[in-house]
Amino acid sequence: LAVGVDMASAMYMTANPAEALRIRVVADPARFEGLGLLQSAALVADDEGADAFYAGFRPLVIRQVIFGMVKFFFFDSLADAIFQSFPSLEATAGSRLFVSFLAGLAAGTASSLVSQPADAVLSRVNTRGGQYPVVQAFSDILEEESFAGFYRGALARCAWSGLVISGQFAIYDVLKSLFAVAGPDLTLHLDLAL
Repeated sequence: LAVGVDMASAMYMTANPAEALRIRVVADPARFEGLGLLQSAALVADDEGADAFYAGFRPLVIRQVIFGMVKFFFFDSLADAIFQSFPSLEATAGSRLFVSFLAGLAAGTASSLVSQPADAVLSRVNTRGGQYPVVQAFSDILEEESFAGFYRGALARCAWSGLVISGQFAIYDVLKSLFAVAGPDLTLHLDLAL
């Protein structure tokens, strides 16, 4: 898990400024009215300092790692369980696509629910400014709204993620069928002699 977190940290290091800016623009649209992307970023940097763009870095990484792990585990487990229970569904491309869509919908919903608390902390950190500590954000949410505060907006996030993830897995399966690629084809290893 530590290697996964380090790899995710490097990957999301570049995405975090965009996420930090997005949350601020959504939380306070009047502050950014009429400003473009670069002007909005400059405003945040001037007002809060450049480090404000990385204030929510830890909860972002935690959210993304948890989201990704649950998404793939849940999708694979559910699709396998459906195909084991109803082997006839593997017979046609349409039925395989239906299972993929259904398992993707459930996987997107489950991964959203599991990663929602980290998303709530990330949003709180970025709406309160760059110097707001992550631990303080967690404590404040818990104190102000109890455990339910970590799940505000979860229904909308589950609907969005469920549909997006189901679409991703459906497109993935369509492309595998189009190019006649099977699961074992995607797990080939390369042996190099140096």
